Amino acid sequence: ARVRYHSRGYVALVEGMIARVGRETTWKNVVVATGGLANLVARETQAIDVVDDNLMLDGLRIIYERNRPGAPPAAVERDPAGSP
Repeated sequence: ARVRYHSRGYVALVEGMIARVGRETTWKNVVVATGGLANLVARETQAIDVVDDNLMLDGLRIIYERNRPGAPPAAVERDPAGSP
């Protein structure tokens, strides 16, 4: 019961942060939970759209693959305003 009590507090904290970001943006946000406790939090709230346990690891793998010796140069993406 003790762990459950603390997890509800953490879920409320996450929901509060999501709500604040939502109030500060004008577009629809997609909320992605990642990390060891992501599934526990996502089960307790409707505020999380996607759970990806390996998001950071996949990102690190992509960075490594793009920067390893012999890798082809990556294309540089630019925004419409022209800044990198």
